Amino acid sequence: MAIVRAKRKTNFTIIGNTGLKDKRLTLKAKGLLAYMLSLPDDWTFYETELMEHSKDGRDAIRSALKELEGAGYLVRHQKREDSGKFGQKEWKVLDEPLTENPTSVNQISGNPTADNPTLLNTNPLSTNELSTDKTLDRDSHDNIPYKKIIDYLNQKAGTNYRASSSATKRLINGRFHDGFKFNDFKCVIDNKVNDWKGTTMEKYIRPQTLFGTKFEGYLNQKNKLASAPIYPDLF
Repeated sequence: MAIVRAKRKTNFTIIGNTGLKDKRLTLKAKGLLAYMLSLPDDWTFYETELMEHSKDGRDAIRSALKELEGAGYLVRHQKREDSGKFGQKEWKVLDEPLTENPTSVNQISGNPTADNPTLLNTNPLSTNELSTDKTLDRDSHDNIPYKKIIDYLNQKAGTNYRASSSATKRLINGRFHDGFKFNDFKCVIDNKVNDWKGTTMEKYIRPQTLFGTKFEGYLNQKNKLASAPIYPDLF
């Protein structure tokens, strides 16, 4: 059997062979690891988003993630802020496994535990964004320009997102409670449209990605005239 490799200058990913040759992992987990390592270093992962890139359902994705976590290729934790409230949920994907079991320590409380299901990052919304509908309705009268922000996004990206979406409102509401203003949203939109439009990353020019937990990073990035590197879709 022969392997045919195309010559490439773009649209490829370089990763180590450690995970791909790890006999502890199923082929499903190895494929998911390869896909996750193909994305930008500052990427924010959610189970629902991973499901969009394969035919696997939630149970299959969760099973593969648990394999990666158990083998030390994935660490998931939720920080606790100084105020005592839960902070952002973070995933760390590694191309070399940790030598110790990453699930042996409860990343939230710091207490040892044999099983830590709370490490699962099953909800892409931060604490601020998980406000009740009652809070959201009140905030809609506090001069938060939901429509103005989404209109600007649609104009710049050529999209048709709705400002009336509850999920989108929660994201915007969360960022305003963090202290960001309308011009900050414009800057983030401009930065990522400049980076991603016309590349395979264009599909991520959307409220869920732009206004999520990486908002401040996108806001403070240096403006680029050239497009960001193109990353492959492996599935």
